[in-house]
Amino acid sequence: MMDWTEKYRPQSLDDVIGNPGAVSTLKMWAESWNNGIPEKRAVVLIGTPGIGKTTSAEALARDMGWSIIEMNASDQRNADAIEDVAFAVQDSTPSRTRGTIWIQARVRGSSSYWMRRITSSAMPTEGLFRP
Repeated sequence: MMDWTEKYRPQSLDDVIGNPGAVSTLKMWAESWNNGIPEKRAVVLIGTPGIGKTTSAEALARDMGWSIIEMNASDQRNADAIEDVAFAVQDSTPSRTRGTIWIQARVRGSSSYWMRRITSSAMPTEGLFRP
């Protein structure tokens, strides 16, 4: 039997209820890729557990036809592991033609070097995702 939270998980950003500012910001950022590489090449979603950060990122990927790569607390997240994923995304043919969303959940304890690299080119959304 499927868990009801999975059964009713939003499949599109249009299905996300609440946080209209964050949803709008995510859509605008994703659509900016249609005009080339935007100034802010990443989005960092910050908020308490369970408020829809991962669900929204997955819904955005489906809306845009992008693939998803996910790393979480159970994955090895040292600099080498993160670099391996980054190069795999960069070198993959589908990501060049249709885009890839890289979800790295629970970033505490991640390589500080890579977190600085990611956030230096990211559009901040702190405060947009609230319970």
